[in-house]
Amino acid sequence: AMAGLARVYEKEGDIDSAVKYYIEAGKLSSDPAYYSAAAKLFTSHGDVEKAIEIYKTAASLKEDDARIFEKIGDLYLKIKNVEMAISSYRRSLSIDPENYELWAKLGNLLMGLQLLDDAETCFKKALKINPVFEENRDIKNFNSCFIYRESPFQKSQK
Repeated sequence: AMAGLARVYEKEGDIDSAVKYYIEAGKLSSDPAYYSAAAKLFTSHGDVEKAIEIYKTAASLKEDDARIFEKIGDLYLKIKNVEMAISSYRRSLSIDPENYELWAKLGNLLMGLQLLDDAETCFKKALKINPVFEENRDIKNFNSCFIYRESPFQKSQK
């Protein structure tokens, strides 16, 4: 009934009440899905820090849910806390090492930080899991990683 009430408040646009009842439903059931619903509401209304806090509560209830850690990483990235984003993505991948899309996402992030060896490792893992992944736009980043790495500009920077 708590979750139903939360959904009613959400549809009415009363976000504070919706969040309150989602969290109460989560406390009563120990189901992280209710916390995730509350976190999504905070995210959609621009309170990313509060969303991270709520997702962390969800993660404490279900420590083996890779999706929660990926969402936490996405939110850290949104507020430009790259170190925590990387940490959250790595935690997610330790739970679900077959998530080739997250390997590519992490590879892109690391490449942007000029951590090319780490980026290369991530992209190779993505391709090993899904060899047809090269059709995805992210493979362009994988290829540019090597092009950049071997360019005369890169060699002159050493």
